[in-house]
Amino acid sequence: MSEALSLILQYGFDTKGFDFVITQVMLDNIASQKLLGKLGFKSQEILEKEGFWKGKHHDLEQFILRRSEFKSAL
Repeated sequence: MSEALSLILQYGFDTKGFDFVITQVMLDNIASQKLLGKLGFKSQEILEKEGFWKGKHHDLEQFILRRSEFKSAL
């Protein structure tokens, strides 16, 4: 998964000219948080009740990756 995400990010930064990428992850999704950290994402904030599924609200953690902080997993 890290290689695939790394390729997608590389494409976004190099080909599409992205300056940054923002993503949100469920608080208990430790594997995704570790993957994002490995690629250089930084936690920005906890978004309370940002998500809604299965009939209830969920808090999400927001991460940002700036072009200059990207660490390719390749």
